Amino acid sequence: MSATRNQLGLSVGTNNPMYGTVSPTAQTTFVYNLNGELVQQFTSQTAAAKWLGVSQVTVSKHVKSGKVFRNQYLIKNTSH
Repeated sequence: MSATRNQLGLSVGTNNPMYGTVSPTAQTTFVYNLNGELVQQFTSQTAAAKWLGVSQVTVSKHVKSGKVFRNQYLIKNTSH
């Protein structure tokens, strides 16, 4: 049986010093419609993923490939 994070003495939830903050390595992520208009800007790929209802890995793959997401959005780490 493996120990939980709490049992290992690791800070979880509001006790974690990073709780509620954005990672210093986070990349600003932009979501555009197919007309090139900015739909939403996020402080991280994780925040964009939450808004889109997918994993951060999915957002990262679309950023790297430049492929259209759900026939609706382009996801980028740079503004136009």
